[in-house]
Amino acid sequence: MNLLCFTCSTINPIEMFSRKPENYVALSPIGNNLEADLPTLKKYLVGLKKQKIDFTLSIIIGNTDPYYIYTLSGKTCSFYSKKQFFNKFGARWTTYKSNFEKWLKTRLKIDNLKIVSWYEFEKSKGNLFEKMFNKYLKIIDKYFSQDKFAWERNKMKQNFGFGKYFDSLPMPTDKILNQWVKRKFTEYMVQGLWLYENFPNAILLQNEKPTMLRYEMYQPLIREIYNSELKNSFIFGIDNAGYV
Repeated sequence: MNLLCFTCSTINPIEMFSRKPENYVALSPIGNNLEADLPTLKKYLVGLKKQKIDFTLSIIIGNTDPYYIYTLSGKTCSFYSKKQFFNKFGARWTTYKSNFEKWLKTRLKIDNLKIVSWYEFEKSKGNLFEKMFNKYLKIIDKYFSQDKFAWERNKMKQNFGFGKYFDSLPMPTDKILNQWVKRKFTEYMVQGLWLYENFPNAILLQNEKPTMLRYEMYQPLIREIYNSELKNSFIFGIDNAGYV
């Protein structure tokens, strides 16, 4: 069984629009969004072992949001060339992955564990992901209703402010937020297709919120191309009001 689970890099929100936007990527994994789910994940994996079910667990660090979503494919930090952008962010992502791997392996002691940096995985395929992203961004309205975009935008707006996800980052204009939302839906949709094609018979342990919206965001291209879906397991419960 090929199990997948996403986690995000921890962040320093105020740095996103600084002169060193790569510092948006924090280097310490403490407080990452997988931390609260570890007790449930451990119980689930123990159950699989008792049933003598063979599995591999791939924890995927979803780390390319700063490029595809928040900097509008690097446009907001035009003082960096594209090569410079990825050199600088790539170094931070590499360090974070190393720190996260050490952190996780002291807390989740299983042999069949893989840590996957989405950036590294994407890079191994050349620029194919970005080409697909740009293609589908132009027609993303075809795949999702406007009420889903509106929900995401409104929830995103609620996560600016002290102690919230974006903390000290100034809230962008509605025009920018609308771009962020459509880019987010596009990124998820293409990622869903890539997960389906590159991790055969995979089951995504869905820990993102809102649970069912995130599930739906992965599926459209898989349904369109393969008449199938990326299987999800909701071992962490269903929370359609939260935002992660």
